[in-house]
Amino acid sequence: MRPLLTALALSLVALPASARMGDSLAQTLFRYGQPVAVASQPGLLTSTRTFNASGLQIICGYLNGKVAMETIINPNRDFLPAELEALLRTEGQKKNWTLPNGGLAYTDGLYTRVDGTTATVTGNQMKVETPAWTQALAKDAATEKERSAQLAAGNTNAIPAAPSNPTTDTSSATTVSTDGRRPTANDINSTNAP
Repeated sequence: MRPLLTALALSLVALPASARMGDSLAQTLFRYGQPVAVASQPGLLTSTRTFNASGLQIICGYLNGKVAMETIINPNRDFLPAELEALLRTEGQKKNWTLPNGGLAYTDGLYTRVDGTTATVTGNQMKVETPAWTQALAKDAATEKERSAQLAAGNTNAIPAAPSNPTTDTSSATTVSTDGRRPTANDINSTNAP
């Protein structure tokens, strides 16, 4: 029994702190370093950045420069119940999750919070989404549909209905310096606290 508990404790230590909903772009850059992939499109509300940390792939979705969606993938194995519990506690923002399957254990399924945020767990993947993220994705889809219709009608100047720059950190100030240094904890805590 003791070796099992030791292995479980070590596996929990290996999990990085998740980006946490509401973190700014600068805070996730500080936590994970530079992303391995960036996906954004002018005119759309949402953008994503993919990070690799501690053997996990972490995809952060940004809305107005703040994390509104996070997907954590373990490419090597399914999450253990204790790992799911630790991840959900980090993402809980002091709100309790309603557990699936009658609340007997942390397992695959749909977790919900009173603010409408959901966490969907399937084997080696956990995806946490705020209601604002879901709404922004719907708006982005409508914008793209309208743009496609305009292009199909021959309007080559068709642009998205609500131009924006989703790759810009719109928090009070960004701490990513122009000299290429990573921000310090003081930079993050003093200027970009959500």
